[in-house]
Amino acid sequence: MLFQVSTDFDNIKEKLLYLSYTLEANSKLNLLDQHLWSENFLSEFLSFVYGHSFVNLNARCSNFPGGDLVDHNRKIVVQVSTNTSKSKIDSTVENISKNSNFSNYEIWFVALVTKSPKKVNSKIKYKDLNCLLKDIQNLPQEKIKKISVLCNRALRTPTAYDSKKTFDIAKIINILSSMNISSECNYDNQPFKIQDKIAYNKLEDLHDYIDDFLVYEGKIKNIYDEYDKEGTNKSLFVLNYINLKYLRLKNTGLTSQDLFFKLMEELTEDVISSEDYKKQSIESLQFCLGIILVDAFVKCRIFDRPK
Repeated sequence: MLFQVSTDFDNIKEKLLYLSYTLEANSKLNLLDQHLWSENFLSEFLSFVYGHSFVNLNARCSNFPGGDLVDHNRKIVVQVSTNTSKSKIDSTVENISKNSNFSNYEIWFVALVTKSPKKVNSKIKYKDLNCLLKDIQNLPQEKIKKISVLCNRALRTPTAYDSKKTFDIAKIINILSSMNISSECNYDNQPFKIQDKIAYNKLEDLHDYIDDFLVYEGKIKNIYDEYDKEGTNKSLFVLNYINLKYLRLKNTGLTSQDLFFKLMEELTEDVISSEDYKKQSIESLQFCLGIILVDAFVKCRIFDRPK
């Protein structure tokens, strides 16, 4: 058992060091495509390590000033960076402190580096890779194993032993992104009013977002109909996959709105990691995922049907 723990821990360390190297190298080359994806991973990773419920702020607002992740229940906001300069840390503290949404929130600065400054701002909780690894090392064996599995799923080093996964939802994304979806489609004949379901699930802040994507119901139905010709119940498998993610996250203490965006984060990560995914802008990807998630909402695969 001790050997297994050591192997799992070494695997986690290898994956985090490779993530650090990749992000730092890409930052120097001004290649920032992986940053949103890494924040999605870290929201899940840090939540698991510390028992919190972080969500990615940048999934809602690109380049959110000051913070990258937040846990509103525990009042913690997190900045993730490979830049550990005094100016970067001080600007993080300043931007978060003046944001009224984060009044009295604890500030974490997660530095994806092994070499850290000798002194840091006393207003933050500073965690570099060495700190993260020490915290993981003190966790129970079973939790270390699960973190290792998470790293294998999300972080693939050149020597990683696991092969790239295939996600059927990535194929739907590829089809959606290649279609002309600018024209509106008629939407009606639902067994309940969408507005009632939005209110019932306390998603009023997403009312306009959901309304905007309802017009694409016809498009996604046509795609699922064509996709089902490739094999029995193909679309059912995709919707069931989304439903299982929703059920897993449902009782984690997230608000309904945070739960919706957490689903978006996890699906974004899964699609990007799929061998079927054709690289496109993050804006295009998340627009297409919006269509898929709102369709799952209408079909009651996510969130409760109004009573």
